[in-house]
Amino acid sequence: MVSLSVYWVTLSLNYVLLATGLTLTISIMRVVNLAHGHFYMAGAFVFLVLFKQAHLYYGIAILLSIVTVGGLGMLIEAKLYRPLGGRIAPSIVCMSGLLLILEGIAVVVFGPDFRDIPPLLAGTVNVGGTVVGIERILVACVALLAMAGLFYLLRYTKLGKSMRATAQDREAASLMGINVGLVSSVSMGIGVALAALAGIQISAVYYISPFVGIGALVTSILVITLGGMGSVMGAFIAAFVIGACDSFGPMLVGRYYQLLGLGIITLILLLRPLGLLGTPFEVSD
Repeated sequence: MVSLSVYWVTLSLNYVLLATGLTLTISIMRVVNLAHGHFYMAGAFVFLVLFKQAHLYYGIAILLSIVTVGGLGMLIEAKLYRPLGGRIAPSIVCMSGLLLILEGIAVVVFGPDFRDIPPLLAGTVNVGGTVVGIERILVACVALLAMAGLFYLLRYTKLGKSMRATAQDREAASLMGINVGLVSSVSMGIGVALAALAGIQISAVYYISPFVGIGALVTSILVITLGGMGSVMGAFIAAFVIGACDSFGPMLVGRYYQLLGLGIITLILLLRPLGLLGTPFEVSD
């Protein structure tokens, strides 16, 4: 049970990273970035190249991978998404094409097979009489630090306040002198960088392949739907709920564990249609 609990915490914290990144882009850009899961995949493969082929130090490879994917996200927001003006149909077409391009590049360059990322710290520790891999504990700690940094950014920095203002009302934020275009780019960059970090972390414990993007996107959507659209704290809570279903579900209900998670989500949405901490917002036509 201790081992499953560690698995639950590790998985849930990385679900938080993944879903929070998508929450940022939804709340500020007002569209769902369908390629979000493929940035998660891209982060793991960029790290794989930097660490195994360029032979960079582990921490430097992680940092450069996050910066690279985040910079790519900012460029895509400025050159592809922003000219569409938040219109839903063109944005969906654009994002669908982007995810196919990213997946295709990964298949051509790395092949379709599963790959794993070598751990930074090998070995195990004894937790409550159960042997737990050190790498899992490290992954959980990094995810916590990343989320703490994000909360600090959003609450106490000028950029974070600008992001929150833009999420609440883009027009009012613009009239107050906030560069909403720059805020959107930075939000997109931070969002996909968090997805990239989650991809690196989960791949260090499990595996990566060019086809994990859709699954990561679905998980992100489930988390933010349950937590409430646009709510970072809601995503945090929902990630632990879904993580618990994925961790303990196989032991409780066997191969039907995914139905357990969907059942819980359905029940909560029947009671709270906007999610646990969701608030309504308008989208562009």
